[in-house]
Amino acid sequence: MNAPCSTDSISYFASPLGQLRICHDGHAIFALDYQTVERTNTVSTITLPHIWQQALADYFAGELDALLNLPVQLQQGTLFQQQVWLALRQIPAGCTWSYRQLAQAIDRPQAMRAVGQALSKNPVSVILPCHRVILQSGGLGGYAGSSDLGQLRKQFLLWHECGFGAQRTPSCPPHERDRHGTSHPHWHRTSHRKLMHEQ
Repeated sequence: MNAPCSTDSISYFASPLGQLRICHDGHAIFALDYQTVERTNTVSTITLPHIWQQALADYFAGELDALLNLPVQLQQGTLFQQQVWLALRQIPAGCTWSYRQLAQAIDRPQAMRAVGQALSKNPVSVILPCHRVILQSGGLGGYAGSSDLGQLRKQFLLWHECGFGAQRTPSCPPHERDRHGTSHPHWHRTSHRKLMHEQ
């Protein structure tokens, strides 16, 4: 987790991507990342507010706008990084922007590299959806440290959002139709199985 969290300000949420670790004070969320080590019984946690639990559950159940009103408070980062992170909420669920588009959205069209570096430090994954930023060429780009598992998580989130019929624009990931005629991202069949195997 990028943001420092005391043990009494951490909650966990079980998601299809594994345990999400959430740093908060009950009023705002400071950080959200993926639990990468096994939890022990000696770690004390606090209860995640029910309305936040429901919002996360609704999102993973297909209500893609459920996270829009979750309160986020950024406690780290430069002003530029915070500007990049907050701009992520402008990207509709089910669509993607390139690093260039995100740089243009914050009126820094030449700052694509700096935008990418800021995204690599995004402290609030999923809620501030850096997974919706991909390469101009259509490649995934980095996510969660650019590990293989990070790439699978990014693929899963894009599949999840596009698979629930979110707004389609030319910036949305490519799709193919299955035998029932339903539109799905082209990476669906492999990424979901691999991710579940890794958990």
